[in-house]
Amino acid sequence: MNVLFCTDGKIGRRGGVANYTQLMFAHFDRSKVVPYDWNLWTDFELPPLSEPSLSIALYRKYKIATVLLTLPRLVRRGEIDIVHLNPSLVPRAVLRDLAFARRCISSNIPFVVFFRGWNKKFENRINQQPRLARKLVDTFGRASAVMVLASEFKDKLEKWGFDKNRIIVETTTVDDRLLNSLDILSHIKNSASRDRFNILFLARIEKDKGVYDAIETYRILKSKYSFVSLTIAGDGSELHLVRDYIFRNKIEGVTILGWVDRENKRKAYLDADLYLFPTSWGEGMPNSVLEAMAFGLPIITRPVGGLADFFEDGKMGSIMQSKSPEKLASACETFIEDRVFGSIVSTYNHNYAVNRFLASRVARRIEAIYESVLTSKESRSGRSGVLLEKKAR
Repeated sequence: MNVLFCTDGKIGRRGGVANYTQLMFAHFDRSKVVPYDWNLWTDFELPPLSEPSLSIALYRKYKIATVLLTLPRLVRRGEIDIVHLNPSLVPRAVLRDLAFARRCISSNIPFVVFFRGWNKKFENRINQQPRLARKLVDTFGRASAVMVLASEFKDKLEKWGFDKNRIIVETTTVDDRLLNSLDILSHIKNSASRDRFNILFLARIEKDKGVYDAIETYRILKSKYSFVSLTIAGDGSELHLVRDYIFRNKIEGVTILGWVDRENKRKAYLDADLYLFPTSWGEGMPNSVLEAMAFGLPIITRPVGGLADFFEDGKMGSIMQSKSPEKLASACETFIEDRVFGSIVSTYNHNYAVNRFLASRVARRIEAIYESVLTSKESRSGRSGVLLEKKAR
């Protein structure tokens, strides 16, 4: 089957959806699924971005319009069998993919929707505007499957009127290649025996992601344990302010890596002893937490998005209601002072993540969803087949 992925049209994309798309493309069984990224679809004959009068914003709009016009012809030619939409619950992404969904409905094209992020402000707006909720149900609700990253989000969709039997709770992914040649038992043993303790914060550098809370937590710990260090990895609008904050407050022992590619991300995880992520951002399911678990790191985080569905407090680390640096520091101390307990948590986290979150495993689940859609008589007749409710975890 040929699947057209509709994702963000940003040039040189980074982020969760772009990463997810790349990993799915790498791990789909090509004897079953041939994926296409609409950003790279050459059949659309787009003008070059270097055209002087063509701004990036106009270029994106031109691409979307061209895809919408061309899509029915691609389906008739047998080049596309199903469309996979990947909006976050934010106005711009919803507006873009509502247009794709309407085109699929009018042209009798099977499609699935995967809500990747979840913006609380936009959720509240939908709650206050029943007509907006009805619009979402009348378009996205006619998808053969609607995927979300948390049971909390599933409940919201049901409240707005989505058919619960079409909603599937899925996960984000861990790149299998990150774990290449990793001897996890030796790694955990070596980590437990070294005479320093490195805390890792790896995420987009934004205030609501908890970067300042992580720094203040580290300052408390550093005053008690001279061998503790902090590594901050990632890019974002707050990065230069974070650098300035550390400099002005003369905070020692902090390494700022900035954005990291796959190999340097791997090194950051291998060099860490604990992953600290006190976020209050509107997370779907943070990739970094799943990756940190796969590398056997104990996790200190908060019950955001899909983490609240599976995180086992005590077994995987600590899931904190509070963002208080004092309480976060107390949770971290457990692993600083008891390396044996940390090793037990590390082993559990690695096994849990490998069994559930590797991109190769997620790809098999997504393939099964596509197969269910295309084998459904209702889907082929344009009435969108019904999938049994299930959880990926």
